[in-house]
Amino acid sequence: MRLKVISHRIIDIPKDLESKLSPIDIRNLIQLVDRSTLLQTEECVTPEKLDEIIETIKHTNSLSIILLTASNLPNTSIPVTLDGNHRFLALQKKNYPIAPIVKIKWDDFDIEGWDKGLIIHDKKMFSDILDHFELALIDSPDKYQDKAIIRYNNLNYIFKNTSTKLHEHQEAYLLMQFLSKKGITLEGSAFKPKELATFSKRVDSLTIKMPSFSKKELERLLSGSKPVIMPPKSFKTKLPNGPIALPIDTNDLNRQQLTYQYSLELYPEWKSTEGLCQHLNFMLQDDLHHLNFFKLPHEIDISPSPEYRTPVGIIPVPKYQDFRFNLVNISEISRIFNKVLALLR
Repeated sequence: MRLKVISHRIIDIPKDLESKLSPIDIRNLIQLVDRSTLLQTEECVTPEKLDEIIETIKHTNSLSIILLTASNLPNTSIPVTLDGNHRFLALQKKNYPIAPIVKIKWDDFDIEGWDKGLIIHDKKMFSDILDHFELALIDSPDKYQDKAIIRYNNLNYIFKNTSTKLHEHQEAYLLMQFLSKKGITLEGSAFKPKELATFSKRVDSLTIKMPSFSKKELERLLSGSKPVIMPPKSFKTKLPNGPIALPIDTNDLNRQQLTYQYSLELYPEWKSTEGLCQHLNFMLQDDLHHLNFFKLPHEIDISPSPEYRTPVGIIPVPKYQDFRFNLVNISEISRIFNKVLALLR
């Protein structure tokens, strides 16, 4: 374990922002786990999205700016990824054996749906959709609560040959991929239901109002003998306090892995990823003891790049200046803290 140097200079929150930052203790929920034990719940939107996240890891030198959110399925010990499937896949692609998560109880979150919307300037594009997909024109969308409603040019359609909500989402995903191959960007195509109503007023918009899953339906899909990996944006997890920022330094983790490799004879329990996680979690908890966490008045984008968003609801702040952390990336925490302060003022 590295030597820590603690000065007595306590880091204070500026007086004008004290009322906007609420202290919150979530340290007991944060842990490092064997990535292979996590259950993936959604597919990747596009390979480009995955590359963006991998680029963030390189740019910030951090394993994950935002912690993945996981929870055990009821009556099981199987942890499922509720928020952060793209980050999960990025860690998998980079061959990181460990994932940083915040683990919440199944009863401590809710879910809601995502709708979809795109701009189509060329009306022939929708003719191509009609040629490729079996759609039926309908008069009253309210009669089809469990169906995806495709709306274009003031007309409403449904998929003809779908029988479940999951099939609706799978077919809508295929339609979005079809448009992506035609050159339509999928970036920013996911909408909350209230946002879709505004977007749909555009004359050149194509929207898909999706049927939402209940929490029980989600549980059934994930609890089967063959758990379903759902299409991207099939559901949105409503976290109790929003996503949590906590960048873990990749260089430090790699050094610990090297230490692990050279210490097998002394510490045989580290041969497994689980054993290594136990060791690293001891170091992480020491780091967390010297951090305060604050809930923001609203989610704030802390992305280091304007190309994509990284909204968070909770940020860490070191208790002292000049404290040397084991695994936490202090320079990235400082960047996040300064950006949040600037945006709140």
